Amino acid sequence: MLGLIFIILILLCLLICVRIVEKSGTNYWRDRNVVFKKPLLFFGNIIDVILLRKSFNSVVKELYFELCAPYFGIWYLGDPQLVIKSPDLIKDILVKDFDYFQNRHVSHIEDIDKFTARMLAFMDGSRWKQKRATVTPVFSSNKLKCCHVHIREIAKTMICHINTTKLNVQMDLKKLCKEYTIGALSVIIFGLNISCFNTQSPILKINPCLSLLDSIQFTLYFSKSYLLKVFIPKYIKCSAKQIMIEFVSDILNKKRKLLSNNIGFNVLNSLIDDEDNNLDDVISRLSEFFIASYHSTSSSISLALYELALNKNIQSKLRQEINENFDKYDDISYNELIFMEYLDKIIHETLRKYPIMSIIGRTCVRSYKMPNCALTIEEGVRVLIPLSALHHDPKYFPEPNLFDPERFSKENIRERPAYCYLPFGAGPRQCLGEKMALLIMKLAVVYIIRNYEIDVCEDTNIKVEASLMDFVLDVNGNTSIRFKAIDSSTREATPHQ
Repeated sequence: MLGLIFIILILLCLLICVRIVEKSGTNYWRDRNVVFKKPLLFFGNIIDVILLRKSFNSVVKELYFELCAPYFGIWYLGDPQLVIKSPDLIKDILVKDFDYFQNRHVSHIEDIDKFTARMLAFMDGSRWKQKRATVTPVFSSNKLKCCHVHIREIAKTMICHINTTKLNVQMDLKKLCKEYTIGALSVIIFGLNISCFNTQSPILKINPCLSLLDSIQFTLYFSKSYLLKVFIPKYIKCSAKQIMIEFVSDILNKKRKLLSNNIGFNVLNSLIDDEDNNLDDVISRLSEFFIASYHSTSSSISLALYELALNKNIQSKLRQEINENFDKYDDISYNELIFMEYLDKIIHETLRKYPIMSIIGRTCVRSYKMPNCALTIEEGVRVLIPLSALHHDPKYFPEPNLFDPERFSKENIRERPAYCYLPFGAGPRQCLGEKMALLIMKLAVVYIIRNYEIDVCEDTNIKVEASLMDFVLDVNGNTSIRFKAIDSSTREATPHQ
């Protein structure tokens, strides 16, 4: 009898503790007059993420349209996080008051994953500023202009690769864009022209899919939970890390043997020239640049071409602009490329509809009083910028699921808030590789549309799904596209000829 009473008392105590924890969690945002969605005990608002039913981006996007306020609160496991909807407040956080939000999203990183801790995206404060300064010059317009000729040759090689197949051919668009992107990134990051088509690059072996355990680990990565010490999650899996180590080692060997094929301005040289970097630093940072750029850029190229295949009138208008900018040597200069207005609209509309990053995260490093409201964000609280939701908000982009390049006409850009479209982020921690990604994307689109009419096939079924990792969208399904070669003699005469 006493044993039964003891068990009942223990259960009652546990129930009381649960209610206290639940009430304190609910009260956090209520006490600060912040709109919020009631959390589930222990799991907060992300139980569907942990169970692989939804991505974190999907959860935040649903709440974005459900909760009417310039910002709202959520619970990420046991951590309160603030989601910002107002473009004006986004500007304050990312740009104007950046010093309060200069850190990214991950806690305890050096204790749990030293390989990732060496990456720029996960560095904090002064260390980030110092290391970023060593590679920023490589991504300048002048340096990319030097790489333009080499990337252009890779685009031409891609056309030759397509030409080796039959006319009016059906090809795997996703695979083609991945191979091209590997070649382009090898120029900028490693300073080498390498064969990228019809080869089995080890990078293609990196599997982005996550298991349930991977999902739990990745979820913990962005919390302050003590369970981090138990799961010891890895941002990049050991298998992927080993592939990158082998890949980079192979590249280093090639650089030693192929000095005549070595392009001087590249990320690898800048990292080696930094005396503070050891080999682990170099491999880790090269892995960061390559993996992040490889997946996101190749996906964006695939989606731009997919939309052009679906929208023949847009494709034809772009082809006319392309033909007007090619010279008599069948080339396009760097300056002509970056000043092609309609191409620029198409690329930006692709990045709006399919944002590379679905969410940007920042951590408040000291208490911050938000302008024009009573809320003070406490030190350590994470702030989220929901890019995918902003890019699909009808208030800024009417009929958001429609592909319409004219959204990015000068007139339309002026009519909407500046900070509702942020495919590469904004402020001092804006994506370092923005200009690089745009250059690679534009050259691929230009050379394919110049040489081919592209169309969807009967079995084309491209699915764009939010990655469980929430950094980039995954392009899945049947990605076959039909390429019909254009007779060069039928092209309109250009001003250069």
